Amino acid sequence: MSNEVPGAQFGRHQRIAEEAAFARVLKSGQRKFSAHFALYWAAPAVTPAVIPVVARSVGEVASSSEFARLGVIVAKKLARTSVERNRIKRLMREAFRQHAASRSGWELVLRLNRPARKVEGSLLLVELAELLRRLPALPLSPSLA
Repeated sequence: MSNEVPGAQFGRHQRIAEEAAFARVLKSGQRKFSAHFALYWAAPAVTPAVIPVVARSVGEVASSSEFARLGVIVAKKLARTSVERNRIKRLMREAFRQHAASRSGWELVLRLNRPARKVEGSLLLVELAELLRRLPALPLSPSLA
């Protein structure tokens, strides 16, 4: 991609895959909306079952507060074909990678709220980038310090 951020990736350790983590973030009450998307966020839970410890290289371990994690939700009701759902998910992950992956400690869920079939990918990326920029700074708590 033309505007890649050096060193920015979207690895497995940055994905929310556990149902409990999705439910906790969605019920946290902190959210922002754009024309097509909803952004939910929460500080990570401090239980080992929710936050995996990931070895990035031999002898190096990433703590849960070193990275942000993302979950994406695209309902079939809003994006009927798998091609359309996967395109939107790729755009969501790319926007996260470029704009929010460096925000240590957040668990984020991006959800499609309105059909975006006729909207160009570049316009959706701009919308997602603006939504992610509005994410507040995470206050340091004793559990994350």
